[in-house]
Amino acid sequence: MDKKIKICQVITQTHFGGAQKYICDISNNLGPDFEITIAYGEGNEQELNQYIKTNVPVRFYKLKYLKRNINLFFDKLALWELFFFFKKNKFNVIHLHSSKAGFLASIAGKLAGIKKIIYTAHGWVFKENLNFVKKILYTFLEKFGAKFKDKIICVSQNDYDLALSKKITKKEKLELIYNGFQLTTEFFKTNDARRFLFNQIQIPDNGEKIIGTISNLYKNKGIEYLIESAKILNEKKRNLIFIVIGSGSEEKNLKNLVQKLQIKNFHFLGQINNASRYLKAFEIFTLTSIKEGLPYTLIEALYARIGIVCSDLESLSEIILNGQNGVVFEPKNTTKLVYAIESILNNLEFTKKIKDNNNLTLSKFDFGTFISKIKENYTM
Repeated sequence: MDKKIKICQVITQTHFGGAQKYICDISNNLGPDFEITIAYGEGNEQELNQYIKTNVPVRFYKLKYLKRNINLFFDKLALWELFFFFKKNKFNVIHLHSSKAGFLASIAGKLAGIKKIIYTAHGWVFKENLNFVKKILYTFLEKFGAKFKDKIICVSQNDYDLALSKKITKKEKLELIYNGFQLTTEFFKTNDARRFLFNQIQIPDNGEKIIGTISNLYKNKGIEYLIESAKILNEKKRNLIFIVIGSGSEEKNLKNLVQKLQIKNFHFLGQINNASRYLKAFEIFTLTSIKEGLPYTLIEALYARIGIVCSDLESLSEIILNGQNGVVFEPKNTTKLVYAIESILNNLEFTKKIKDNNNLTLSKFDFGTFISKIKENYTM
C-alpha cells in the first residue's frame, strides 16, 4: 500500500474482557500498512497497552465524556467530543465496540464524514435480562444506530440470525465473523497451575477438585448461581474448592452472598494477567452467564482440555455440544447447574470422553481467517 490506512477502534471502557481482547488481537496483527488508534472512555490505557504486542505503534486517546452508564448530559458531550476527534484525525475507518460506543460514535462518525463505519456486536444488549420496556428501547436504539453504520459484524450465528429476525438492519450490512483464537502463551502444567492458585488463596493444597471460572463480575455473568451451587455441593460432597478469577461491579455483592451463605471454600482472586494460563488447575470450568456473545474463555477452556459446564444459550451452542465436549444447563437454574457439575464429578468415563472431544468445534475460530476478514473489511 502506498499510503497507510488510518484505523480508530472505539470502546466504552478498558476493563479487560472479550471486546478488549478482540481489539488487541486486531491491533497486534494488522501489520505496517495500518495506523492504529484506540479511543476509550472509562479506565486507563495501561489496561489495554499491556496486551499490545506489536512493533507497529498504537496510539491511545482517552475520551473524557464517554461513560458506560446512560447519562444524557455526558452522552451529549461524548457525541460532540467524538465528532471533533473524528473530524480532526480524518480516519479512513472507525471500528466500534460495545453498544454505547457503537451508538454514539456511529452518529458522530457519519456527521464527521468518516467513509467507513464498522460495528462489532459482541452480543446484542437486548438479549440481557431486562424488563420488556428496556428490551424494546435497546432494540430500537440498535435499529436507529444501524442507519449510520456501513457494516455490522456478528460474532455468532445466533446473533446474526437474531439481527435478521429483529430487523436490526438489512442483510447486506451484516456479516458473520467468528472471533479468532490463538494460544499466545502455554498453559501451565496442572501441578504448577494448582500451586499458583493455592498460593494466591494462601491455603495448603489437599487435593481438592477446583471448580471455577475466569470472568468479569457483571450481573449478566450469573456468578451468583455458581455461589448457590457451591452451597448445595458442599452439603453433598467433600474435597471441593471454588475459585473465581476476575473483577467488576458485582464483586462486593457476590462476596456478601458468599458470607451470607457461609461458604468457606469459595475464593475470589481478583484480576490476574493471562489468567487462562492456569486453567489446567480446574477440574471443571463453569460459565454461568444469562447473556453472552462468543466468550474467549470458553474457547480457552476447550484448548485446556478440562471439564466444562456452561449455560444453555444459543450463542454458546456453537461452541459446546451437550454431552460431547461439555455439559449445558438451563440458565439461572441452580438445581440444574448442580446436576451438570455432578454429572462430570461422578462419572470418570464421561469426564474423559468430553475432554477428549474438546476439539470438536475449534476449527471455526481460526485466527488467520478472522484477521483476514477484518482486513478485508478495512480495505475493500
